[in-house]
Amino acid sequence: MQIIDNFLPDPDYKHIHKVVTGLDFPWYYRNYKVDEGDNFSQLTHMLWEPKRGIVSPFFSMLATMLDTLEIGILLKAKINLTLRTESPRVSNMHWDTYCEHSITGIFYINTNNGYTLFEDSSKVHSVANRLVVFNSRTEHAGVSNTMKDPEDRLVLNLNFFPKPFIDF
Repeated sequence: MQIIDNFLPDPDYKHIHKVVTGLDFPWYYRNYKVDEGDNFSQLTHMLWEPKRGIVSPFFSMLATMLDTLEIGILLKAKINLTLRTESPRVSNMHWDTYCEHSITGIFYINTNNGYTLFEDSSKVHSVANRLVVFNSRTEHAGVSNTMKDPEDRLVLNLNFFPKPFIDF
């Protein structure tokens, strides 16, 4: 696992934050977070998926991020908005993809008291412009932030194969 603070140059980070929190950014309701019936809803915005490629006109805001990560093959790019809860709620532990040797990147769009919990009980807190990258077959769970925060939890989830010779 690698944690990179201040991952994007400030103008690129601010652009993503402004777009995602803007009034014209569309969100889509899912009545589950990880597994159907898990009783943990969220709002999502798919940017890229394997069968259809680019599915959002907002995909271009990721250009600097994708270049910096030196992505060889993109498997998925999705933004998740988890609504605040009275107390922290932990989603089901899961892998993002079953593709061996793929990488998951979680980019935290805003700072809040939510976090990502890993199978070894380590936590990566939601800090704006932070990126955590790890093997996609590492179990992890999203943990909601609470009503003490002024905003809901916003993360960008990437799954990809790196270009050759990239060491994560």
